[in-house]
Amino acid sequence: MKKDGLPDYAALMVVGVDAYQLGVPEGRLFNCYLESYIPFYGFMDLFLRIDQILDALDHPQATFERRWLSGRDLDNMAAKPPVFLPKSSLVRYWEPGELKKILSARTRFYIRVLFRQNATWQGSVEWPEGRRRVNFRSALELGEMLLETLERMDKPGRWVARRDVNGERLLRGSRPAGE
Repeated sequence: MKKDGLPDYAALMVVGVDAYQLGVPEGRLFNCYLESYIPFYGFMDLFLRIDQILDALDHPQATFERRWLSGRDLDNMAAKPPVFLPKSSLVRYWEPGELKKILSARTRFYIRVLFRQNATWQGSVEWPEGRRRVNFRSALELGEMLLETLERMDKPGRWVARRDVNGERLLRGSRPAGE
């Protein structure tokens, strides 16, 4: 249990990719504090929604204050995207084990954000179909890993090597030729 009262798994996001076309994933995002899933379209939408959930949970806490290119006042929250989880009424709807079984027939990733420092995330991502878990140092690196993995699949859930594999960059992992 963390000092903010939430368990470590509060920041576990289950991402189900239902479709992937022209570099754009489409799917559903689950968290144990969401009663239902949140749909997403594209990596930016996925990352913004994850960030909204983390902000609503205040877990892990961000170490920076959000800045706005438009120069808007932080007190003016009318333009802020909606928060899905009011902190005062947090209810855990799913146990972590149940959450991981929800999308058993689809391509899924388990993203665990451990830290939100220097205006980005650090954590781990797991791809159960590829039996691989990798740590990431930034949201950009996470996006690259997800993109690389999805690019190598001919349909959600089925991995196909289409070119040489760099095991460090791809969640699936692979041995270089000749080993």
